[in-house]
Amino acid sequence: VEDSTEAKQSIEVAPQKKKWGARPFPGIGLPDIDPSEVVRRAFTPLRLLMSGMLVAITLTGVFIWRQQQQETARDTWHTTTDAIPELLKAGNLQTLEETLDDAVTAGRILGQHDENWRRLYNLLQETRAVNQLAWSGLPALVQEALPDPASGDPGHPPEELFEKMFAVDGFLDPAPDDSSRTLIDLPLMTGDATLRITLELPQLTELRDKSESGRFLFAFSVADVRRPEEAALEDWEIIVEPSSFVLFTSPMHCRSVGLMSEGQDSEIEALLTRQRSIVESSEEWAKRHETNSRTKMVSVETEGDSE
Repeated sequence: VEDSTEAKQSIEVAPQKKKWGARPFPGIGLPDIDPSEVVRRAFTPLRLLMSGMLVAITLTGVFIWRQQQQETARDTWHTTTDAIPELLKAGNLQTLEETLDDAVTAGRILGQHDENWRRLYNLLQETRAVNQLAWSGLPALVQEALPDPASGDPGHPPEELFEKMFAVDGFLDPAPDDSSRTLIDLPLMTGDATLRITLELPQLTELRDKSESGRFLFAFSVADVRRPEEAALEDWEIIVEPSSFVLFTSPMHCRSVGLMSEGQDSEIEALLTRQRSIVESSEEWAKRHETNSRTKMVSVETEGDSE
């Protein structure tokens, strides 16, 4: 008995492996969906009726709001356009700017882009330029931006140089290095430094080239002042902010900035008449800021894609 017991203990029982392959793969049960039944339950007649009523109410509200907006804009347009001539006679530039702003906005809502609206839009830009005119002259402000070799001062451009407007009676010529750019022929000397003023505004190029005299009355603000080593030029360069450039058309505005005397000046009046004709007849000139902004956005996107 003992021998048989020991024999049983000496027998090694090999572990049996699980036979996974013998088992069936577990199934996944999916509900039996009928698309037509789902659509029928989602779009019940009541729900369709409520949705239709909601759309109708929304469209009616938008239509009423649009009609009220149009009516308000129409009243504003008539009121402001009647008041503008009297404000021009009075010379109240602050009230004139607010009135012109309301008139231009109302005209946009009414879809007016005719000669009268373009004249008022340019007049608004003229008024803003006069109201933001710099107290100091351009040469004096630029002088602060230039270095002073005697004292060793590197020069610090004042904030007024970039935040204010400057009114000019001058000549516009093609830039020597790039005919698509405009050179404002206003020779400035500050000490030993020679300055030149340039502007890149495509819509101005055609007007400049068609002008017999090249003389214009205009206002602008400064975007940048470049040192000769930065611009690879012999002179310092003042870069005009293109979006700020505006042609004068109003004698009252020209008198207020000293571009026209109080008496009769037939030459200046003829120049203003020509510029007024340009402003009123050219839709491209009125949209120059929007066009140039889109062009800049496209060029920036192109540069980003190329990088």
